[in-house]
Amino acid sequence: MRMKKTISFITLLFILTGCEIEEIDLIPTISLSSSTSSISIDEVTKLSLEITDLETEIFGIGLRISFNENIVEIDSISGISKGDFLGSNTISLSKINNNVLHFSAIVTEDATLSGSGTLFEFDIKGISAGTSVFTIINDGIFFIDKDGNEVIIQNLEKNNLEIYVYE
Repeated sequence: MRMKKTISFITLLFILTGCEIEEIDLIPTISLSSSTSSISIDEVTKLSLEITDLETEIFGIGLRISFNENIVEIDSISGISKGDFLGSNTISLSKINNNVLHFSAIVTEDATLSGSGTLFEFDIKGISAGTSVFTIINDGIFFIDKDGNEVIIQNLEKNNLEIYVYE
C-alpha cells in the first residue's frame, strides 16, 4: 500500500510541476554474440545473431555475415538453426559462399515479426590460429513486408564480433 501511495505522489508531483516524462526512442539493433571471444584449434563454440527493439513489423529478413574461413569454419549442415524470434511458422535458408554466410527467413502464414529475440545460432570451429571478425554486411541486410516490399529500418545498429583462435 505504501508503494502505491509513493507512485501516486510522484505522478502527482510531475503533473503539478509541469515536468514531462521523456519517451525513450528505442534503437533497433542486430548483434552477434558468443559466450567466449577465444577458442582453441578444433574447439567449437556457438554464435548467436540477436535482434532487439524492432518496432517495425516485418514478414521476412535476409542478411549476410562475412568471416575468415581460413581461421574458422561453420557447420552449414547441422550447425545453423533458427532462433526464437522467427518462431515455428517460418522457413529459413542458409548458405556459405566465399567467406560469407547468407541467411534468409520468411513467415509462412499471415503474421509478422517484431520485438526482440534470437534470429539464428550457428556453430563455429577453430581451424587455424588467428582472428576472425564476423561482420554483418551493411548492404547485405534486407527486411520485407507481407506484400514483398523492402522495409527500411531507420537507425539500425549493427554489432559485429571478433573470435580469436589460439593453438
